Amino acid sequence: MQVLLSDKADVYPEVTVCGLTYTVDEPRVQESPENFEGVRYVNAFRTFQGALDSDGEGAEMIRANFEREGRDLEDPSVANLNYVRGCIHAILILRGLQNAIDAGRNPTSGADVRESMFEIEDDDMLGLSEPFNYMEGDRRPTMTGRLFEVSDGSLAFDEAVELPRREDWIGL
Repeated sequence: MQVLLSDKADVYPEVTVCGLTYTVDEPRVQESPENFEGVRYVNAFRTFQGALDSDGEGAEMIRANFEREGRDLEDPSVANLNYVRGCIHAILILRGLQNAIDAGRNPTSGADVRESMFEIEDDDMLGLSEPFNYMEGDRRPTMTGRLFEVSDGSLAFDEAVELPRREDWIGL
């Protein structure tokens, strides 16, 4: 993404670029703010600072993890949205395991945990994301996207948008 954006001004200056945050994070934007200025990104969860500012259970978990691990909350090489994404993935597995145990299923069975993941409903992952729902035929956790725009070397939250849950988008 950075390579493409470095030539944007010369090749296609009138185009607004939008991508997923899998292609960029806070340190990348800070390294080359001139390349990313005005670019829009979408994901379903908060940036690192947004997670901390939410003051929810997820923020408490992240602060406790950083303290326990001796990490610096101001170091963008570790304090970034990819850390938040990793926390959400861990919470998803935790929810699946908890649901399996609560339903009397075997939490060491992959099939049972998978089945239990489909019981995740309206869960905001300790305040780190838009509410997630998992369903048997459609594993997209949410159709709400949080839009960010790069401004002055940071990802600034713009708005949340709700997309329709269209089956043709995933080939069903």
